[in-house]
Amino acid sequence: MAASIRELDNIDDWEKEWIKYEESLKGLKENEYTKLMAMMEDYRKAQVKLQKGVDMQRKNASAFATSLKRIGKSKSAVQNKEKIFEMTDKLNSVRGKFHELQQGLPKHAGWFLKACIGDINVSLFWNKQNYKDIYEKFKLKMMMVAMACALFNMFIVPSRFLDALFNGILVWYYSSLTLQEQILRANGSRIKGWYVTHHYLSILVSGFLLIWPDSKTYQLFRTQFYYFVLYLSFVQLLQYYYQSGILYRLRALGRGSNMDITEEGFRSWMFKGLTFMVPFLLIGYCFQIYNSYTLLRLYQHPDCQEWQVLASSVLFFVIAIGNATTLGIVLRSKIISKRDTR
Repeated sequence: MAASIRELDNIDDWEKEWIKYEESLKGLKENEYTKLMAMMEDYRKAQVKLQKGVDMQRKNASAFATSLKRIGKSKSAVQNKEKIFEMTDKLNSVRGKFHELQQGLPKHAGWFLKACIGDINVSLFWNKQNYKDIYEKFKLKMMMVAMACALFNMFIVPSRFLDALFNGILVWYYSSLTLQEQILRANGSRIKGWYVTHHYLSILVSGFLLIWPDSKTYQLFRTQFYYFVLYLSFVQLLQYYYQSGILYRLRALGRGSNMDITEEGFRSWMFKGLTFMVPFLLIGYCFQIYNSYTLLRLYQHPDCQEWQVLASSVLFFVIAIGNATTLGIVLRSKIISKRDTR
């Protein structure tokens, strides 16, 4: 229709088409728009009703748990031991169902999101999988950009301005990543513990490198930092492709959640054929400790006057220890679980 309208060369014909256009626009508002607004209002009312129901059932479950605990301490507990265990299992099963019910309710921002965008509803009830895929593609693209920028700044146009631009991009990347992860967490993604803290610390490290003046100590550390970025980007790309394959197979087998994501570390589900990643990760953690050691030595340099040197050294060390400790905990728990199943 748009093509035929463009070909109009008579004002009377144009006016006739315009009248039809206004009628169709009016019909769109009176029909589709009105229906959509009514559905949205029904959706809001249903959410309010569901929230009240969930809150009431939580209170009832809590009351059942309190009374069952009291019964378990009574004199009749010995005779009813099996029944008490059975009721406890039922209570735990009911509590697990609350998580499913919560998926239909508004998701409120955590403290980090509140500080950045305010206390708004961040529910992704209809398009969670799409948002997760966008998040994964964003990470993949930024890994490739980091590698390209590092190579360009190292070998083609060494410049403090371009270094600052690169570190500014890293600050923006880790900040954006953290915001997206908080939204994913609010919508059921199992991003836990250290991997969230890791990104907060990475924002600080990138920020310190961004404002580090162009001094002798900066130039002494610059090349090592770019080699570190190249290695880290390579490992993350390698990890991304293998983790994506593992997650796809786990979801196909019904053993994984659609909201599981690739992460910059080692998780228990990665034992499904991905143990070869451990040496690469350990080398990366050793590189982080080496960065910390180099920066500490530079802080003792006679020409060093920048506080960013010591601050970056401390952060690299904390990140390395956190990564290594998390990896050790995951490996230990998996080894113990394998030993117990024998």
